[in-house]
Amino acid sequence: MYKQIFARSIVEAAWLNQISRSGSVLTSDKQKSVVSIGIAAAIAWLMLSVTNWMNGEALLASIEATIAVLSVLLALALTKEIISIGLTTNILTASIFVVFSYVYLSGGVEGSGAYVALVFPLVALFFKGRKVGIIWVVLFFIVNGAALFFMSFLSQPLPYSDALLQRLPIAYFFVSFLIYAYESMHTKYQIQREFDQSKFKTLIENASDIVATIDSVGTIKFLSPSFERIMGYQLDEMIGQRVYKFIHPHDVVAAMSVVSEAVLLPGSIQHAECRFFRKDESWHYLDFFGKSIVDESGMISIVINARDLTERVQDEAKLRKSEEKYSGIFRLQEMPLLFTIRKEIFLMPIKLHWKSLVMI
Repeated sequence: MYKQIFARSIVEAAWLNQISRSGSVLTSDKQKSVVSIGIAAAIAWLMLSVTNWMNGEALLASIEATIAVLSVLLALALTKEIISIGLTTNILTASIFVVFSYVYLSGGVEGSGAYVALVFPLVALFFKGRKVGIIWVVLFFIVNGAALFFMSFLSQPLPYSDALLQRLPIAYFFVSFLIYAYESMHTKYQIQREFDQSKFKTLIENASDIVATIDSVGTIKFLSPSFERIMGYQLDEMIGQRVYKFIHPHDVVAAMSVVSEAVLLPGSIQHAECRFFRKDESWHYLDFFGKSIVDESGMISIVINARDLTERVQDEAKLRKSEEKYSGIFRLQEMPLLFTIRKEIFLMPIKLHWKSLVMI
């Protein structure tokens, strides 16, 4: 037992190390977030470009318009999977690095460039994770610090006061530390979730029983690969269908009661048996259990675990038919035996009575 636990721990540790080697876990959820942020950033940059163009800042407006177009193209390319998520985040981080450095060194609008600099650690750590993101954070500080030093060395006017320049590095690294700590906890959560999903996927793919997920009205949301092997349907043609369409009319009420009771009694496990219409137009007997769960969005789903009972039901039917057959043969053979017994019972007293008369 201890050896199995130790071996399992080693496998899990190796798997987690392989995932976290890049410093971030960019799941499909984060990919969607990157697309949304890219589109929102494009709109913001475009609005800033129009404002600066109207104020006579043609160069800055051109840069901002270029970044807006680039953000939209990257979001579309990521959606169509033309480029990878890693390359997308590299381009976005580098672009924001250049723009934020320009805003910071120019002072922004009434000294707002200092606040823009404090936002960069959030961008870098979100896009690139902890290990790579912290390198971007330090690089941003070094490049812009060196630029301010050369501006002072060349007697150029600085965009900020000496007091603000003394406090700004402390605030920058304090914000970076907070974002780094949050990203560390978030990354651990993502790694654990990825690991749980991987174990669940492996378990489902190798399960002999059918595992399905439906919503509260019976719409199929998920089916395990075993469903295709048992029922003959392609998984794609079943997703989105109402499950009650494939259940025998005499069993629909029982199936609906399982779903309704699972929704009304969260955490309870409901049980029923039904006949399911197979693709070869035969009926298969299923023994299934249902339990309601609530996902991250608050939607209620029913997890179904079903086992095919067709062979067992057919064997039981054959056994009953065989029992009826042999019980009928036994009844036919039983009648002469009863007749003989009754004959002996009734004739023996007569014989004894006749002998007694002779003896008298």
